[in-house]
Amino acid sequence: MSVEGRQFQAELRAAQEAVVEHRELVERLGAARSTLAAARDELARATEALAGAEAAVRMLERLSPTLILAALRGRRAEWRAARRSEQDDAEAHVAEARTTVDSWERELTGVRAGLDALGDVDSWHASPTGGRPTRWTRLSA
Repeated sequence: MSVEGRQFQAELRAAQEAVVEHRELVERLGAARSTLAAARDELARATEALAGAEAAVRMLERLSPTLILAALRGRRAEWRAARRSEQDDAEAHVAEARTTVDSWERELTGVRAGLDALGDVDSWHASPTGGRPTRWTRLSA
């Protein structure tokens, strides 16, 4: 086989591999988008739960009839500790959710970069020589 023939086959093989890689990246992109949306929803829920926990802690710091009774019974510190623990748990959940969102955003960026690096795979596959005339294209014309 001639040098041009081997080059043509190498370029055709590279184009076919690019099509396979493109399909895989498109699938990863869809999965990453879906997972990122779910992670963002979880972050929103975690942030909302944290706001509720913070409000509960703030409520214990204000005077109220319930708080006064709790203080008289010696339970105010216990209540405050429980609310602070809930707040700490909520803060940890928000941090974990943020980490997950950040991770999936990086994954999405990486997949997009991979797709951008491949370029127009359909055109490349349709013309494995990249539009350059070769002996094969001249003979088939």
